[in-house]
Amino acid sequence: MIRKVLLAVAGILATPLKLGRKLRHRHPKSTWNDKYSKAAILKVYNECSFLISVYWINYEGVLQQYGTVRPGKIHSLNTFSTHPWRFKPSDGAAKPVWTYVGSSAVLRLQPGGKLQVKQLAAAEQQPQQEEDDGSWVKPEWGQYRQRGCVAGMPIMAYDCVCDEAVSALACGISNMTACCRPDIMERLVAAGCTLAVIGRGQVTTDIPAHYFLRCQAEEGGRDIDGTTRGLGATRCVPTASCGEENLIMTADDRYPAESILVHEFAHCVMNLGFSAEDTAAVHNLFEQAQRCKTYDDLECYMMDNADEYFAEASQAWFGATVRCDVNSGINTRNKLQQHDPGMAELLHKVYGDNSWCYTDTSPGVFTGQKPRAKAVNGSSSSSSRPSEQVLVGASAGAGGQLPRAMLRHSQPGSALP
Repeated sequence: MIRKVLLAVAGILATPLKLGRKLRHRHPKSTWNDKYSKAAILKVYNECSFLISVYWINYEGVLQQYGTVRPGKIHSLNTFSTHPWRFKPSDGAAKPVWTYVGSSAVLRLQPGGKLQVKQLAAAEQQPQQEEDDGSWVKPEWGQYRQRGCVAGMPIMAYDCVCDEAVSALACGISNMTACCRPDIMERLVAAGCTLAVIGRGQVTTDIPAHYFLRCQAEEGGRDIDGTTRGLGATRCVPTASCGEENLIMTADDRYPAESILVHEFAHCVMNLGFSAEDTAAVHNLFEQAQRCKTYDDLECYMMDNADEYFAEASQAWFGATVRCDVNSGINTRNKLQQHDPGMAELLHKVYGDNSWCYTDTSPGVFTGQKPRAKAVNGSSSSSSRPSEQVLVGASAGAGGQLPRAMLRHSQPGSALP
């Protein structure tokens, strides 16, 4: 009898969630497994008469708001098959509530809490459906093309972007990865990691890989262009970006006190280069830092989620920031080694015996600081990452970070859980 019961339980646990099936767990969590976690696109239709809020359920089981969907509108999410999403009335009403986790699908949120699910055809699973015509491209920008390559990763930019910015990006990534673990570099290249420069007169969604995010703002989602000048890569959208002005360190009124390149590429490392064990190690360290109050300001941006924890720590490791507001003042390698030895040890294992500091080769110096509020995850990534305030997404973001769906494992989707 006992054997039969055990076999029955094993069978239940081995049964995959069916599309559209509501989660039975009261507090589901996002998970990641290199073998089972697959990139996914969710097209969410609001068929109700009221505004609906979209939430990513992160790795700690905490709801993180990604955006909203207006009545009669659609919102596209770049996520992963093992990342659950929840949808609730924006007015605070307790019901109805819809929850979904699974592969690419069209989700129709209907009155009374009914969830209609239709699996997406392969042709519909592209996050960049609207980029091909290039209708948003201005003639004076020139052609969007490969301008260089660093460590096997292409560098993309329009002709209007100066050569100095392309060279600065190549220099930064070359130094940052000089001693990086070989298996991480292999996974980055295999995932198609691409680096893009946003021209000084352009916005984030002018980068073709991120153009689809522009429509999300029109549908009630996060205004990526108003809150970012760069996004991290995710498995759904393996392109990371950074503003031209930040790379050459001139007339940067958004991020004058830090390198966004180092931050966003750290999201790439975590979202595209890490093994399941590496990712789990970051999350364990993050939970420990929260539990032990390693950082005085637990409300700082660095403590918002595990993705930002790793990205901000990477900036400190390479001396790529002089900000104190987003990292509780832990902004150098020495401070990190003293206050968070566990993360310092992990960074050493990831980046190797690399003594490089960003300012060793930077084209300028960091200047004043700009305050930045907490990120709203949902597009991360990795990445995801807001400038002064802030999705989601992405990571970003992935930024924001967006939940691994957008910019990282979003953070939802591009710059995307």
